[in-house]
Amino acid sequence: MIGFQNLLDKTELLHGFLFQMWERLYDWYVDFVIFCLVSLCQFHALVDATSSDSNLKEETGVRMVALFDHEECGSDSAQGAGSPVVLNALSRITNSVISDPKAGLALGELQSIGDLYDFNSVATLFLIGVVSVTPLLIFSALDALPTI
Repeated sequence: MIGFQNLLDKTELLHGFLFQMWERLYDWYVDFVIFCLVSLCQFHALVDATSSDSNLKEETGVRMVALFDHEECGSDSAQGAGSPVVLNALSRITNSVISDPKAGLALGELQSIGDLYDFNSVATLFLIGVVSVTPLLIFSALDALPTI
């Protein structure tokens, strides 16, 4: 799959607004809609996974959803998905749930997302980023085009 814009209505945006910026703002709305749909799907999956009391009683881990604006998915900024705050939160959560004294690195010493792969006990952790490329921005954002 190349480009999530193929999943959307590709008709041209309306022209003739008083300010040219309105067209671009309307186009960015498509990114927001996709973000909301993905967020809704994540929350539905989280609720469905814990829909019965027996699932919650037998749960040994922490299920969570982390939502980031599309610019922050691959960012190391203070608000980004690779920020120290996110790594610290993941470290504290895994530290409170899992104690693995045989691990070479203490769970509280995580320095990067790559360090999480050293732990077999955190093998079910996934951070997923969704980036949509809208038709108006397709030529200015070719470097960020999602590909599989």
